[in-house]
Amino acid sequence: MKGDEVEFTSSKGQKGLEAQKVEITTFCEEEIPDGRVECRSCGKHIVPRIVTYQGSADKFLYPFCGATVQWFLPMIVWRAISLLIFITIIVIVLDYNYM
Repeated sequence: MKGDEVEFTSSKGQKGLEAQKVEITTFCEEEIPDGRVECRSCGKHIVPRIVTYQGSADKFLYPFCGATVQWFLPMIVWRAISLLIFITIIVIVLDYNYM
């Protein structure tokens, strides 16, 4: 990953080494994505937080204003949907074999 190039002088501070006289010598030409999205409620750019309930993903929230980004279907709903699809395929295959 590439970013801006800087020059600085280092010195020893109270907590260890620190940079002084920092100057940006070359700006990065491409914008680097940081994974943040803009909240539709408050307009801030933040990373949504995932909320879990009983071990399953429940929803994505914005941490500052609490707005919901996306809801997830419970795992039991996904299992029921996949079971219905499986049963439908079995019925179609069995019906095709008896023709």
